[in-house]
Amino acid sequence: NAEVVGGRYADLLRSCGRDPRNDPRERLAGRLGALARAGGLPTALRDLDVPRESLDALSEDAAKQWTGTFNPRPFDAGAARELYERAY
Repeated sequence: NAEVVGGRYADLLRSCGRDPRNDPRERLAGRLGALARAGGLPTALRDLDVPRESLDALSEDAAKQWTGTFNPRPFDAGAARELYERAY
């Protein structure tokens, strides 16, 4: 979503008293990754034994979920598939 709402990330950093001069999108992504690692969470779908051949079905299901309607960029089965491929 950074391509669509990039400026909002800088605003979020400012509101938390942080310096937004470095790329705030990368900082946010890095922080979320660090939190996932600290919590021992898997960072890839393959780490959860999700079969690659199930990505199409997962994408179709994700496109039907209400949460996609709140996404700042268009979200459909194709967008979900792109995310799942990146997360695999």
